[in-house]
Amino acid sequence: MAIKYVYNPFTEKMDAIDEAAGEWDRIGSVLSPKTAGDDVSLEFGDLVSEVNPEGANAIRIKATSSDVDVVLGDAAGFFTIWNATDARNTDAVFDVNNDGDTTIKKTLSLKEQASAPSARAYYGKLYVMEDGSGNDANTKLLIHADGVDGAQVFTDDSANGFTVEDNGNVNTDDGQKKFGATSALFDGNGDYLRVLHDVDMAFNADFTIDFWVRLNSIQQSGTTTIVRNTFLAKSGYSVPSAWVLLYGGKVGDATDKVRFWNNEVVVLESATDALTTNRWYHIAVSRSGTTMYLFIDGVLVDTGTNSVNFNAVANLFIGKDGVNFGATRDLDGWMDEIRLTKGVARWTSTFTPPTSAYGKGGLYYRHSDGTITGLA
Repeated sequence: MAIKYVYNPFTEKMDAIDEAAGEWDRIGSVLSPKTAGDDVSLEFGDLVSEVNPEGANAIRIKATSSDVDVVLGDAAGFFTIWNATDARNTDAVFDVNNDGDTTIKKTLSLKEQASAPSARAYYGKLYVMEDGSGNDANTKLLIHADGVDGAQVFTDDSANGFTVEDNGNVNTDDGQKKFGATSALFDGNGDYLRVLHDVDMAFNADFTIDFWVRLNSIQQSGTTTIVRNTFLAKSGYSVPSAWVLLYGGKVGDATDKVRFWNNEVVVLESATDALTTNRWYHIAVSRSGTTMYLFIDGVLVDTGTNSVNFNAVANLFIGKDGVNFGATRDLDGWMDEIRLTKGVARWTSTFTPPTSAYGKGGLYYRHSDGTITGLA
């Protein structure tokens, strides 16, 4: 006689069950509250049964004869959810075999995400990004700087798809990156990216510039040299309708500060020594109306007033100034997630910096190495 012991919820004891006598059925019943007035009642068909759709020993959880069954552990090692009124594989909803292969009969629904999920070693993730996840209609330039280590290929992933020219030895580097597989590495000696002028990069109202940067060294630290450690520049710092964003000094002030220049005027500046080497910083500049804002790692560090129409017919330089540059002035370090936004001041007060690469609505795959590929 095959005797097994199971927990009986009514007696709150272990009952001896004779399998041969088919006594499993007597366990299936109504699990009612012990105390009058309790508002929970749970009803089962067969909680444990050998009469299951696999025709083999398994644990079967069934709601009703016309509902779904969950079967755990059949002869093939499946975890299966199936329709109780149909034979297996006729209306199976979901199953996983003992190798982890998964079959879904109909549709797979993925909840839209606001940011890309993390991925651990040896596992990739399929996910759906919601619209407006950092790469939207207001995004006019977006350089993820993702690629193969040492390559000199950069792309604009905004809807504009601008050509991004690489100059000098600037390349994608997997040794340092904020998001994705690589970042853009500048050696401080003639390396820069350039995007040719387009009206979509002419800021005549609200706008936002943001990116991640990691300095390897601070060029001419503690000097009054204005143009050094340049992040982005639309022409030169002394041009009336242009702008330059850098980490440098100014006449009469040799301190190292993040500064936003326009027509020889410092519109925004950080505290002294706001940046150090060998760590990532999120830098953002935005304008709402005539008020401008400077953020470092999401913290508002300065505000200013500016209503200039930044419409200079000039190319955008990344990693050096478009007019004044030199071997001991250019950016020595890495940049990632470089974005220009037109028509929107994305931040006007302290915020939490982005926790993943910018994306747009669609289906994506994230590899364990951080590479993100758009699928649809």
